[in-house]
Amino acid sequence: MTVTKRAVATSRLVSASRCRLTGAALLLFLGAPGLATAQTTFWTEDFNNGCAQLCLASGYAGANGSWAVVDVSAPGSAANTWFVSCAENGNPAGSCGSACANDASLHIANVDTSPAAFLFCPTGDCGAAYDATDASCVSDQRAVSPLIDATGKTGLSVQFVYLGGGQPCADAADFEWSGDGGANWTALATCLQSNNAGCGGQGRWTANTVALPAAADNNSQNRLAFHWHNNGDGLGNDPSFAVDDVSVRYTPVLAVDFGDVAARRTASGVEVRWATVSEQDSVGFRVLRATNAAMSEAAAEVAGFVYAMGSGSAYQTMDLSADANTSYYYQVQEISSSGPASKSAVARVDGPAAAGRGSATRVRGRHPR
Repeated sequence: MTVTKRAVATSRLVSASRCRLTGAALLLFLGAPGLATAQTTFWTEDFNNGCAQLCLASGYAGANGSWAVVDVSAPGSAANTWFVSCAENGNPAGSCGSACANDASLHIANVDTSPAAFLFCPTGDCGAAYDATDASCVSDQRAVSPLIDATGKTGLSVQFVYLGGGQPCADAADFEWSGDGGANWTALATCLQSNNAGCGGQGRWTANTVALPAAADNNSQNRLAFHWHNNGDGLGNDPSFAVDDVSVRYTPVLAVDFGDVAARRTASGVEVRWATVSEQDSVGFRVLRATNAAMSEAAAEVAGFVYAMGSGSAYQTMDLSADANTSYYYQVQEISSSGPASKSAVARVDGPAAAGRGSATRVRGRHPR
């Protein structure tokens, strides 16, 4: 028997590199932002069904479709089961568990026929409170999400808040993923238990982020599951397990991943070279020139234009109008058919023109749109 729960009621900035001087020519790389680490959410589940108590998860349908409850092995006659209700309120990370405040969660609870129900929850579903008394309470159930279509998306991760107790790994929940619609499952986070100190017998809501495997990328058959199992050995403590605010995120693909960028003075002007690692929907590139590092588009001049040739291409243009005695800042700006432009790193070139005595420094810089 468990204790009564409650009464029912990223970017990395690359520092400026050292400059290299050859004759009178100087090139300084002025800051190459790294790959964007921020992710974009494309799928969410908050389990808000307006139910205060006793709504089985097997009957829950959210905005993305219906959830299912599947017995992994034979249940006991009064098995603990999944409910979606605010009997266990879905609270923010760091908060202790509480009774209903109109924010439902997905959670494991006892049923009214469990052997100790009369002692702590006669109705069943008093939040994340389960019965561990004997074999009749044994449960081995997955709560399974609808299909999650990640076509065109890569670098997936899942975020959720949860609370958990039970009995370490014997009575506990695992987070699982399937890439084939639910035929096969992989456990990505096991024995989900929260640090419940200071919550007076309640659980503490805890934030968690789990990276999905590469096989989830561009996959229309993804499913998520929370897999609860308890062994009915009479041992264990509340809370059981509850989860809320599930979101699936991906890493947007940059329209252009700029590789090497270089500039140097020549007798004719300033030569600008660059390369791309990847291109997506690129039409061409403008080379912008300015006299300050801010590279304000309002102040920058177009020093050249080159049509796009595809991922892995190398490009160059010559700025013939550059004044020999003026310091300039150059940046390559992509022109895309599908949205805002991406920009390269910024380079500064100084020194008078000197035929054959210019220097070129290869740098790597990428900037998200």
